[in-house]
Amino acid sequence: MIKRIDIDNLHHKFSDGLEFKPDIGRIRTLGEVFTSWAVVKKMLYDLRFNHSNSYDTIFEPASGHGNFGIEILKYKLDRVLKEMKKDNVSESSWTKEYEIRSLIALASLYQNDIDEQNIEELRKRLYRFIINKYKKNSRNLTNEIPTYYDFAVSNILMSNCIKSDIISSNNTNIDFIFYFRWKDWIYRIHKKMFDIQNEDKVIFDKELKQFDKVKFNEWNIFNFKGDTYMKTKKINNPETREREREKHIYNQIKNEINKKFGINDKSSFKFTYCISNPPYQIETGGKNHNIYDKFWFLATNISRNVSMIFPRGWQTSSGRASGSAKHYLIREDKRILSVDNYYENKKKNQLILFETASTGGVNIVIWKENHDNNGFVDYYEYGIFKYKKNLLETHVLEQNTAKIFSKIRTYYKKFMIDLITGWNPCGILTWFMDPKRQPYSYLCFTEEKNLIKFWGNDGKDNKRKWMWLPKEFLVETEKKEKIVKQINKIKISHNNVNKWKVIWPKSGAWANWRDNKILEPNEYFSDTFICCYFSSKKQCENFISYFKTYFYRFCETETATDHNAVRIVHKNVPDLSNIKNPRTGKIGWDSDWTNDDLKKVFTFINDDEWKYIKEKALASDGGRE
Repeated sequence: MIKRIDIDNLHHKFSDGLEFKPDIGRIRTLGEVFTSWAVVKKMLYDLRFNHSNSYDTIFEPASGHGNFGIEILKYKLDRVLKEMKKDNVSESSWTKEYEIRSLIALASLYQNDIDEQNIEELRKRLYRFIINKYKKNSRNLTNEIPTYYDFAVSNILMSNCIKSDIISSNNTNIDFIFYFRWKDWIYRIHKKMFDIQNEDKVIFDKELKQFDKVKFNEWNIFNFKGDTYMKTKKINNPETREREREKHIYNQIKNEINKKFGINDKSSFKFTYCISNPPYQIETGGKNHNIYDKFWFLATNISRNVSMIFPRGWQTSSGRASGSAKHYLIREDKRILSVDNYYENKKKNQLILFETASTGGVNIVIWKENHDNNGFVDYYEYGIFKYKKNLLETHVLEQNTAKIFSKIRTYYKKFMIDLITGWNPCGILTWFMDPKRQPYSYLCFTEEKNLIKFWGNDGKDNKRKWMWLPKEFLVETEKKEKIVKQINKIKISHNNVNKWKVIWPKSGAWANWRDNKILEPNEYFSDTFICCYFSSKKQCENFISYFKTYFYRFCETETATDHNAVRIVHKNVPDLSNIKNPRTGKIGWDSDWTNDDLKKVFTFINDDEWKYIKEKALASDGGRE
């Protein structure tokens, strides 16, 4: 592991002497998260990148302006020198050999970013670095940069550092150039790297289609058209001659390619490494959507080794969380080697990796194509090994809790999760109530005719109150520096709008039993809340009586993995809709409910378990009765 003192030094200068600091504006518009020198060094170390070769292929799908790229190139060029010394390269051939090997080192580094400005800065940065290294390492007595070398560097950077929205389903046929050395020549192999048919599937072209032989001299760089073999062939037709030439070259070098890179005419190309700190979310229609999982699935499809840093939510995601189903696919991948967690708790003076991003904690995940973790990964916190963890066990229940839940599911098949809404059934977003947002201008705080009445949190004074909105109104949002106009329509047609309802916050699982509100028919609520529908106010009151029991509080909070109170945390709470209350003789929500009532209904729970249930319920909310 990188020493803690290094990790804490967030603003260490990079190997090219530059020091970049976060840009708040670009973070907001492009989802950029500044990656410090320390984080870059740690991720490379965890990936065991120090064991790589100078020609190993590296891909970064969200390169930014090159914080990873510059450190990778530094290592590659240092490795070139070590390999040349190991190979006993003579002084007379040193310069030529360094030229070829350094170009291969650069050419095996592939960078992609969605922003043209980033790509331009990246190319300039890598160019300056490799040229300065040439002056230092090549032993060229003239101390001048040869025209052919300068030209080769520029062409490689233009072909291998590209602008592309690589996770978009609309992006197809992304073309990289694969560079391969054979003897004293370099071949350019045009490979259609990606044919993205949908957001999760990457298909590779299985053939090495085109070869360009490159000789390093001032006259014919990247355009060499002949070789010794073809000079012996008396073929007049240019097209036939070219086909013969390509066939000959391919037959000579395909074994060498396969030997070094595992690529042949029957296999797909994969990068040796993929490393990235991708964008975590994008905002569309006023809502944030996770996209880091798209980068993860892309990387694990096209690489043999992956190191990626992104939010920790995938480990425990549940309910409405965007991409939660895909998060499960990450958890069940047995090729994950390790997970290193950083909780970013400022109150405890713990490590803050990203000063400008409120992520709720991040993790560095290491993945290897041929690894089998047998269901358990190496689990770290702040770079310190803790234990082996089964990622599929997102929430390990205490033995007594697990026993009680097992009993409940033996006797009951219907649960409250089926009665509770998902996220935002009314279509009213919290960001409508942000004074800095354009929709705020449509809000009214006194009743007006023909407006929708709803309960929400006014962002101006941060208080819950009644507000009114038009049934539909114009919303303007910024997307990639363009103003997008859309008509927002409040969901006035869903089946339960004319029912009574109990609402509570979708966060605060430990306290929502006492933080709820009854709404009348045709009263709405914002996405801050979820709800349960009933036929009358009395039924709402009776449900709340059940909600406040130790039993309900226990079932909910023991299921919750964090503070979220989304519908999935109610999956172990029995639905009483058809259950007779022995005290009142009434069915379901026509009766109120007490702790004693539930003891008479759930007779399979013994006295010790009831005592345990009460203790857990009280502990979950600070001892509140």
